[in-house]
Amino acid sequence: MSSFPLRGVPVPNSAPVDRVDPQASDPTAVAPPRPNRISGTTAILLGIAALALMLRTIYLESDPGYRKWAGYLTDEGRWTEVAREWALFRELDLGSVLRVMHLVIAPVYQGLTAISFEVFGVSFASARIVSALLGTALVVSTIAFTRDRLHRSAVVFVAFAMAVQPELVFLSRIAIPEIGAMLFEFAAFALIISTHRTTGRAFAGGLCTALALGMKATVFPFVPIAGVILLVNDRSDSGRARFRRASAFAAGVGGPAVVVLGAGLTMAGGGGGGNVVGSALVGAADFVRLSDPYSVVANLFFTSYAPVLNVLLAPAWALGGVLLAAGRKPSGADWSLYR
Repeated sequence: MSSFPLRGVPVPNSAPVDRVDPQASDPTAVAPPRPNRISGTTAILLGIAALALMLRTIYLESDPGYRKWAGYLTDEGRWTEVAREWALFRELDLGSVLRVMHLVIAPVYQGLTAISFEVFGVSFASARIVSALLGTALVVSTIAFTRDRLHRSAVVFVAFAMAVQPELVFLSRIAIPEIGAMLFEFAAFALIISTHRTTGRAFAGGLCTALALGMKATVFPFVPIAGVILLVNDRSDSGRARFRRASAFAAGVGGPAVVVLGAGLTMAGGGGGGNVVGSALVGAADFVRLSDPYSVVANLFFTSYAPVLNVLLAPAWALGGVLLAAGRKPSGADWSLYR
């Protein structure tokens, strides 16, 4: 009779045989590489980023409809005038007060537009591609910022809303500097509230703020707001450490701002004389002046922009409600509920 056990028949007095992991017996053994797999959430977010790029770049020659104010389309000529003249004629006619004013307010934006004209030639599409790419970068930056801070379903929702929101899509399809200013403001905010609060990050936040100002100087109220955030954020740090970060932020803002503004004024003075520069500065100051408190509040309730602003501010209203209800620093359970 065969000494081998029959299949399916247990062998008496037999001990189970343990399978030995070769890595456990040999610590120097190298584990086989795992295949790189993209998670479902990552695939969805990549698709949303692609959708954002498509919505902002397809048919850029076409004029988008915007019922609230048609002046956005005519303003495209003003914000790209200096870049267009340089690309076509290789000279700058800065004898116009309005032309110099728009150069002083948005030097970085006009510089990026000039680069686009050099690469792609002068056209509607090449003028608008700057805003289209900056608008797409805003969506991608939002995804990167919220990925580790919110539940994955919340990240997908926020990313999709940013990608398809009509106002953001419209501002990304015309040659005006607003969307670029939004992008660099957001980057600065992300840096200054980072959990790794260092002087270097504060300085980088200042540089991003300077770029936002160079995109459109009307965002200058963000500078004192960011400074206050740096001074009061994370009270566990010493006052000296917070002051160092605020100083680094101020240096990041002030250095590039002085250089760019000085270069712009030098160019303007050489092209149009002191009278033009003075008039342009007066116009720019009026352009970026603060509104009265009533107008600020009225924009949220009574103007044609009220629905747009409240849609964009909906997350802020929701978060504010959670914080008010908590009456304290929200716990993990509070944040889970919000998410």
